[in-house]
Amino acid sequence: MEEPRRRKPGLQRRTRERRHHRRYGVLCKLRGRQLTPLGSPKAGKSVIQGRIENTSAGGLCLLTNDAIKLSYLLQCEICIPNTAAAIPTLTQVRWIQENAKGSRYRVGLRFLL
Repeated sequence: MEEPRRRKPGLQRRTRERRHHRRYGVLCKLRGRQLTPLGSPKAGKSVIQGRIENTSAGGLCLLTNDAIKLSYLLQCEICIPNTAAAIPTLTQVRWIQENAKGSRYRVGLRFLL
């Protein structure tokens, strides 16, 4: 009888899709500020800017050159193209991917408000 194959440590099996909401492509910019756990603006470089790749009812995917830490809270404004309007929201960093080209990071933000 053949012994079952073992996966290498650190490799995970593909799991089912974890998204709960449909994604929509948008052409909006985002600017935000990292918040400390107490909710006050973080000292030093805390301004985040980027382009929204897609959005859903639960959050958005941000393309940015700014390094952001996992689980941090961001006070954000979603800038509406061709207007002076911006939608304020509070988000949490859920995942981060480093890109090989273009923007340095793809960041998953979950809407909290």
